[in-house]
Amino acid sequence: MRKPHEATLRHLLTQARYEVLPTRTIVAQVLAAVPRSVPVTVTASPSMGLERTVETAERLAAEGYSVVPHLAARMVHGRSELAELATRLTSAGITSVFVPGGDADPAGDYKDALSLLEDLTELGSPFAEVGVTGYPESHPKIHDDLTVQSMWTSGGMRRTSSAT
Repeated sequence: MRKPHEATLRHLLTQARYEVLPTRTIVAQVLAAVPRSVPVTVTASPSMGLERTVETAERLAAEGYSVVPHLAARMVHGRSELAELATRLTSAGITSVFVPGGDADPAGDYKDALSLLEDLTELGSPFAEVGVTGYPESHPKIHDDLTVQSMWTSGGMRRTSSAT
């Protein structure tokens, strides 16, 4: 008889995603080691830049992967760049994104994920799924009161976001 946790673990492993950093060699590494049936998330690294995240996501999507790029709000300069990113990603067949605020200093208009999510909604909600962050044990750079207020505020948005 199998232990109950084995069934749970087996289920969770079938739902797992690979998360990768957008290094210069990551596409080749993913192609060599990750089956195309496994979704891949691409982080947004302040040291590598958002362009590298988007480019990596486009390349992996072209290779047949289901890709979820991170669009760190503080790395996006403004609405026109957000619209361009959405167009590029949807043109590549990408239907899901993950939107954290990000740890970088703001590069432009977006100080937090909520403001980017509002503009994304006004751009016609181009993605079928939008994942957001949650900090049950706090975040070192965000006061707990702001986190709770953002959750209440975003709960009133037209579109429901799903966790990624």
